[in-house]
Amino acid sequence: MQGTTQATRYQQISAQLGGQISTGHYAPGEQLPTEKEMSTFFSVNRHTIREAIKELKNDGLIYSIRGKGTFVSTNKIIYRLSEKVRFTQNILEANRTPGSTLIDASETAANAVVAEKLGLKEGSPVLKMEIFRTVNDLPFSVATSYLPAERFRYLPALIDGSFSLYALLKKHFDTEPQRRESIIETRLPDNREVQWLRTSPRQPLLVIKSLAVDQTLQPVEYVVTRTRGDLGCLAIDFTQLSGINAHEH
Repeated sequence: MQGTTQATRYQQISAQLGGQISTGHYAPGEQLPTEKEMSTFFSVNRHTIREAIKELKNDGLIYSIRGKGTFVSTNKIIYRLSEKVRFTQNILEANRTPGSTLIDASETAANAVVAEKLGLKEGSPVLKMEIFRTVNDLPFSVATSYLPAERFRYLPALIDGSFSLYALLKKHFDTEPQRRESIIETRLPDNREVQWLRTSPRQPLLVIKSLAVDQTLQPVEYVVTRTRGDLGCLAIDFTQLSGINAHEH
């Protein structure tokens, strides 16, 4: 009987907060009161508040940034998958501010998957780059890019502050990558991703595994991008994908 009362109470709180969001009492992007403040206001324990917040997250009404708090959702950022659209261009077209930071860059030996994607022998040297991306200063995604080391070994030295990877490839290497394939999955974040993206370990990520080729169809980049599922969604432009090999998982 007690379980039913608790469930009813958190649903009531969730409905009340949802109503306040829909009527504009809490504006898009505004921070909600803390769990402690809400538990005091509603005269319930924090577990009940967490359950109410969980319902609102499942409905897409709010999102959390680890260490900062819980905020009212704005419209989800649409990440468009097409042959040509890139992160920086995509975000700019959505009238938002993109940011990219190089977390780490190192030369490593290609494992079997990376070698196959890039058309190399297993163990061949590849440049591995960890890139953290933001939208309007919010943690949005982290990408692990692999590029043939012999061709792009000096790429990290060209990065200074926020950057567009493909703009650098075009400017310094006369290379214009085109998306060849993308495989989309969902999974929960690991500990590093939780820290980078400041998200909950229970919040699923959108995982996009993509291969890009150059003008001569030579593999240029294999990249695994992990995007916060509570902030972004995917749109596929079929008008630009007619010549691309589609893969499903």
